[in-house]
Amino acid sequence: MTARRGSFTAGVGFGSGAFFALLIYAFARFLFTQQASSEVHVQDVVGCQARVVVPIPASGVGQVRCQLGEQLMDKIARSRDGEAIPENVAVTIVEVLGDTVLVVPQRQPQPAR
Repeated sequence: MTARRGSFTAGVGFGSGAFFALLIYAFARFLFTQQASSEVHVQDVVGCQARVVVPIPASGVGQVRCQLGEQLMDKIARSRDGEAIPENVAVTIVEVLGDTVLVVPQRQPQPAR
């Protein structure tokens, strides 16, 4: 009778262990699916408005800062036409080449006559 009781106890222990393992797995899976991603893809910056924070010399590189969602990003930048762009000028990112972005200055509205 002791052998029978031992195998019954072992079966109950195994069954309850398997049940709680599945319960924990289901809860962990639920938590994982609730995670939000703040990942920003490099191609997402194309079309973004940015500001030059390090002047871009003629045919050289500088740095621009843009906001994508809630995240500020600094990117190495070149002028698309190769001309110099001074600091604090508003630009638009038009292309991504590896770690560098190509930018063009934003047009200033002409005053009404």
